[in-house]
Amino acid sequence: MGHLIIGDYKKGIVPIAEIDHYKLCMEHALELFMKKDLDDILGPLDYIVSKRKNIAIITVPVDNHLVLISAEPDTKIEPIIEEILQKLKFQK
Repeated sequence: MGHLIIGDYKKGIVPIAEIDHYKLCMEHALELFMKKDLDDILGPLDYIVSKRKNIAIITVPVDNHLVLISAEPDTKIEPIIEEILQKLKFQK
């Protein structure tokens, strides 16, 4: 439903903007829900990357939850995604 369950920032990181967490979580939950319609044809979604001028957000569905990871916009996203997927695979 887009409710933030837990969230934190890495030590020393200051948020770029005061973001309404509920709105951000709801946006990503809705995006994933809308993309689920194609699961039967294309297969289940592994992740979504939203890249903006000031931030990149990686959304990973896990059971009935979403994991949102933010990164600097110039960060190489693929290694982060691979690490996330590996860690989630071992926790199941």
